[in-house]
Amino acid sequence: MATVGDTNPLKVTFIHKNGTHVITGNHTTTLADALLDLGSLVDVEPEQLKLIVKGKMYTYAKNGSLPLANFANLSIKVMGTSKNEKQDLESASARARAPATSNQNRKPGSSTVPKPRPAPPQYGFDRIEPLQIFPNSDIAEAMLQRLSNDIGIRAAMRKFKLNVGLLTEMEPVTNTQVTHEGTTRLLGLNHNMGQAIELRLRTDNHRGFRDYKTVRLTLCHELAHNRIQDHNHEFWDFCHEIEREVAKSATFHTLDGRSGVLGSYEAADDSEMHEHVDFGGASEDANRARRELLARAAEKRLRNVDANNKKDDQSRSQGNDVSPPE
Repeated sequence: MATVGDTNPLKVTFIHKNGTHVITGNHTTTLADALLDLGSLVDVEPEQLKLIVKGKMYTYAKNGSLPLANFANLSIKVMGTSKNEKQDLESASARARAPATSNQNRKPGSSTVPKPRPAPPQYGFDRIEPLQIFPNSDIAEAMLQRLSNDIGIRAAMRKFKLNVGLLTEMEPVTNTQVTHEGTTRLLGLNHNMGQAIELRLRTDNHRGFRDYKTVRLTLCHELAHNRIQDHNHEFWDFCHEIEREVAKSATFHTLDGRSGVLGSYEAADDSEMHEHVDFGGASEDANRARRELLARAAEKRLRNVDANNKKDDQSRSQGNDVSPPE
């Protein structure tokens, strides 16, 4: 850490998807000063920059007064949407919401009135778009379509009145950081509280695809950011509400006591996705084990919802007014 007598400048390395930048300073330099310089280099407003340091997030507004010396000799992951990217997202969202028909090509005096296109759903996804630069973009598009049409996701978005302009996939390599402490992977990102959501669909080598149920849990997390940006108690409560609604809306019960999952939660669909997963060694095996643990946790939540629903049914038959589980 720099002191008043230090003559050597501080150096902090910032890793952004568009490149790596080294910011220098001295003992009087604050994090806000560094973010002002960094913002001009990556074409992102300083207020929109997010820094990931050892799993903790730092921002201009909340942490700008910290001395830059606290971050000396560290390599910091930087997230932020550039002005050009922001404009592209806004244009994509505008195109998704715009009516398909236009009166510009109508001949003068023509009595033919174009039929209006049905209005898009009030709550849901206006548009989906895979990354065309990678192989198997058709599989990525099918996965995004599957997520956007998921019965549980759609029910949760209607209940909580959530809308997303663009649902797209995240480029995995630039959103992965490897340090001596391990590998950090960004799984999802919500731009401007619902303007666009990016989801990590692919494995790090671009050839494989992640487990659908795990990606769906990430989508629940990112949908919660439509209302709340910070990871506080209010955020996590809302995130869990979305997860419960997704699980509840996707389950069904038959008269003979059987239960299952509706719509896109079919085992055949999952096995079809798994055919494209390319496991390449011990690290990939560890990732697979983690995905399996997360999938089991999701299935356990579904079983808990089933059990709670049965308890509610029994209580109602006895005349009790039981609130849904929180």
